[in-house]
Amino acid sequence: MIFKRWDIVVVPFPFVDKAASKSRPALVLSEEIFNKDGLVVLVMITTAVKSRHSFDIPIRNLKPTGLNVHSVIRWKIFSLDLPIIKNKIGSLSPTDQKNCINTMNSIFTLTL
Repeated sequence: MIFKRWDIVVVPFPFVDKAASKSRPALVLSEEIFNKDGLVVLVMITTAVKSRHSFDIPIRNLKPTGLNVHSVIRWKIFSLDLPIIKNKIGSLSPTDQKNCINTMNSIFTLTL
């Protein structure tokens, strides 16, 4: 399966083939073209019940995401081999995409 930027997918945590793992949502950041190489770049999605981070982005529109509870995008970026991703459950709304882009621009502003 090929995933595109802004898809919300389910991944096994802790990302390795262990007997005990939990399925967790993640947001696809990489473009479809990179999926063809078998690698997908993702960022964590969490309910953030116990903690908050300064760059957390609340997901405002849950309906298209496939998520059941209010969640945030947390900037723990990782990559996975395509076959490890279980399935797509939804996608981020255009408004939430804009918030994500604005935060990425704040985090990754580079100057020479």
